[in-house]
Parts: sequence; C-alpha cells; structure tokens
Amino acid sequence: MVVTLGGDGSLLVTGAGERHVPALEVDVVDTTGCGDAYCAGFVTALLRHRDLPEAARWGTAAAATVARGLGSDAGPADLDAVLGLLRRAPD
Repeated sequence: MVVTLGGDGSLLVTGAGERHVPALEVDVVDTTGCGDAYCAGFVTALLRHRDLPEAARWGTAAAATVARGLGSDAGPADLDAVLGLLRRAPD
C-alpha cells in the first residue's frame, strides 16, 4: 500500500514493513493533480520493472514536477523531466 502525505512525502507499506519516502524540495506553485501525478509515476516505474521503493520515488518526482507549475493545468510532464528531477535530488 502507498499513502501520499503531501509535503511530507509518502508512506510505502509492504509485507516487509514500512518505508517513508520524503517529498522532494521544490518551489510549490500549485498542488492540483499531484496525487494523480504520483500514481502515474508509481505505475510507470512498476511497468518498467522497478522495485516498490523506486516506484515511490518516481511517484514523488512526478508529483513534485506538477507542483512546480500551475498544477495539472500546466500540461503533463514527460518521463525525462521526472527522472531529471530525481537525478538532481539528494538521496
């Protein structure tokens, strides 16, 4: 199970336990659509055979990408933009 926590990131819960995935630090403009973006990033990672913690990081990056613009009205971010944000984020 995964639960989004807004600015506090998300919580991934599996049979192995719980893992907190922190939010990425970005200048937030609008959070409209961030939950949907998180889900899209999470599912995209799973479809590309990433593990659950990595999928949660992709979801976090997708949500952060949306939050930096005018929410979901700013248009969809592409995968390269999402992964670029992750590459610049501290681990």
